[in-house]
Amino acid sequence: MWMQVHNLYSMRRAQKKEGERGHVGGRGFTMVELMIVVGVIGLLAALAVPSYVKYLRRSRTVEATMNLRRIFDASEAYYQSEHARIDGGIVARQFPLSNPTTPATPQLCCAAGKCNPSTYAASWNSQTWSALNFSVDDPFLYAYQYDAAGTDSSANFTVTALATSTATGASRCSSGWASWGPPARSRAAPRSTS
Repeated sequence: MWMQVHNLYSMRRAQKKEGERGHVGGRGFTMVELMIVVGVIGLLAALAVPSYVKYLRRSRTVEATMNLRRIFDASEAYYQSEHARIDGGIVARQFPLSNPTTPATPQLCCAAGKCNPSTYAASWNSQTWSALNFSVDDPFLYAYQYDAAGTDSSANFTVTALATSTATGASRCSSGWASWGPPARSRAAPRSTS
């Protein structure tokens, strides 16, 4: 009896040596193991893809946030400085004049992603953008609009950044926007939505 048990034990040990982890012939994975791996990869992808898309969208709105900040700072400086008329009289404190969306046709960039700044260089030569010393010299995803009204304590302005491309994560052109319209004397941060 002892010999039979020893032989049975020796046979099982030999089988395990032949096939690691109980596999016949020692090659490959079982279907259950493969399905577990597929499930884990699927779970990781389900968690990672939405986070990655959110990260891309947020990284692409940095341009708008930075340019809105530049325009805000320039508007505040313009408001604080004194301006004179041709006859030498001091003009009431105000922001630069309103300016329509610049560039005027940002939807043309949709197919290519970012707009080429040299194509739209002349667009930034308006009186408003010159007064703010603002232009976009790098490839860009947003067009900007400046609206101002009032003088002295009733003066206010709003700057809007419109997406020029679906590359910003928007479903169509000009649907992403960011706006900033506090009085120049406040230091509120810009808000950005997409």
